[in-house]
Amino acid sequence: QAVSDAKINETVKVVFFREGKPKNLQVKVLEHPESKVAKNSEGSYQGQKAPFDLGFYVMDYSQKLAIDWGLPGLREPRPVVIDISPNSPAACSGLRVGDIILDIKNQKTIKAVDVIKYLKKGVNPLRVLRGNNVL
Repeated sequence: QAVSDAKINETVKVVFFREGKPKNLQVKVLEHPESKVAKNSEGSYQGQKAPFDLGFYVMDYSQKLAIDWGLPGLREPRPVVIDISPNSPAACSGLRVGDIILDIKNQKTIKAVDVIKYLKKGVNPLRVLRGNNVL
């Protein structure tokens, strides 16, 4: 509870039990890199919200985004996931910030608007590029 209530970079006291004995520990709460909205010196990236309360935002791939986030170079642009809401359908399915969406239901995606257009209510199989792996 102490960790979930803490602010990012705050140090909190945590009590846990080992072999029936309480142990005290000071921990610094850090943001998980896959759950944060990436920011640059000018503020947040702005993207398009996926429909049907799927819980993620996408934006068009750009050289600046690729450099800022360490994304792989692409032969042709593809939409990039830039934010995921905790406990959303997208988060529960394993989608991550920085995933590059290659296609939805075997329909090739080039721009963020393609993601919005191809997503339907119900099941939406996605193929994504994560680092050097296609999932």
